[in-house]
Amino acid sequence: MEILIIEAHQVVRKGLEYFIEYHVPGTVFAEAGTLDEALRMVTQQDWTVAILGSLSCGQDVFDVLKSMKRIQPRLPFLLLGAHSGLGLAIRAYQAGAAGYITKDSPREELVKAVTYVSAGRAYVSPQIAEGLAAELGRSDNSPQRLSRREFELVRLIGSGKTMAEIAGLLGLSNKTLQTYRARALEKLHMKNNTELVRYAIRNRLTELPQIC
Repeated sequence: MEILIIEAHQVVRKGLEYFIEYHVPGTVFAEAGTLDEALRMVTQQDWTVAILGSLSCGQDVFDVLKSMKRIQPRLPFLLLGAHSGLGLAIRAYQAGAAGYITKDSPREELVKAVTYVSAGRAYVSPQIAEGLAAELGRSDNSPQRLSRREFELVRLIGSGKTMAEIAGLLGLSNKTLQTYRARALEKLHMKNNTELVRYAIRNRLTELPQIC
């Protein structure tokens, strides 16, 4: 098995290697600490698995994942996130991840996830699976119904940003933002920003991980 670890922090990279090597002897590792290194190494060879953690601030982890999937569409990516929110896991799978676990997951879960995705299977942790089942059982207003822009808008509204601030962050006009807001309200069966804020907090959308 050949694993590419994409992670800014050397301590984290070495820790991942140690845990995996202990349970899967003979695994060959390569490391990328920056986005440029990662993009270059993704194209160099056919890796068995790529573990995507954190890189430089300002890069959205899901955008990076999508870019790498365009380069290597058949390469399974295991996303190592900072938070366990259901909405974040959903966005990870939508972006092309084969698995999503958090950095505080048990070591055994890391090894299990690597084994699953290396075999061409998707890995869903028990916690995420329970959350998905509960979400589907409640209603059809789950985060995956939102487009990427709608999701970003709801996330930023939930974090307390004003529409003017959001317009600057996303580089969109107020008119366009109002259109996305109207669509999000309709899809989520809500009436105002107060309900969007509660929804974002409840689903932990404000904790969207970035490559930092």
